[in-house]
Amino acid sequence: MSHTVASLKKMVSAYNIRGYSKMKKPALIDLMTSKEHINKFSGIKARVKAPKLVKKTHKMPDGTIHTGKTHTKDSKVVKKPKKDKKNIRKRMDEWKQSVKKSRATRKKRRRSTPYLPNDDSMN
Repeated sequence: MSHTVASLKKMVSAYNIRGYSKMKKPALIDLMTSKEHINKFSGIKARVKAPKLVKKTHKMPDGTIHTGKTHTKDSKVVKKPKKDKKNIRKRMDEWKQSVKKSRATRKKRRRSTPYLPNDDSMN
């Protein structure tokens, strides 16, 4: 994958080359590969995109799992397991209880520490 125009402009600006701000991508590449600047940008390589993960969608009779393109009539669709909503509600209730407890302990701490003026201010 090639670099974006913004990344090319950043590379050019790093070498204090003037007149690049309004250039389009082909003009930037021509500028970077010109005889006077080619040695500055010789180490630049094309960016590589991470490969996409292919989802396995069909289970074959022998137990192997394939994508939708390679399955046969005998294969069965692999379904995602549904999330247990009861478990989520249970965790939310536990979280709410812990928040209530922490708020209550903060209130107790605030009430239990009375305001004590300095001894110097009393005289």
